[in-house]
Amino acid sequence: MKKYVYLLLATMLCISFVSCEKDGDDGKDADLESILLVGTWNLYKSWDDHRFYDETGYHSGFRFDANGKGFWYENGYDIMKGERQYFTWECANSVLTIYYDEGAVQRATIKQIDHEELILSYNKGFEKEYYHRAN
Repeated sequence: MKKYVYLLLATMLCISFVSCEKDGDDGKDADLESILLVGTWNLYKSWDDHRFYDETGYHSGFRFDANGKGFWYENGYDIMKGERQYFTWECANSVLTIYYDEGAVQRATIKQIDHEELILSYNKGFEKEYYHRAN
């Protein structure tokens, strides 16, 4: 399982085919999206319908802080333990950009966000990941 998640993360880091601008967008949604992003998001399903989170409590996902920092976590059953990859992030025009401390950049389109669910799209919409809010 851990091997698959690493492969998934490596694939996501390599994909950056995302449009950076929407016609007629005045930027108001970007502020709301940034506010809604703050928190912890558990990955529960990927584009190939692979389930990541189940009733056993296995966790992997993102933590976004209001100060523009955060981390990706892959740690099994305890969010406070395990492997983390730290980053800074920004959101504009429904595009989430993550700058990992080791130098990689990841971009995703926010397809849906509310207080309970986040859907990120990669590779021009062909690949999606589904997250539930953890807190």
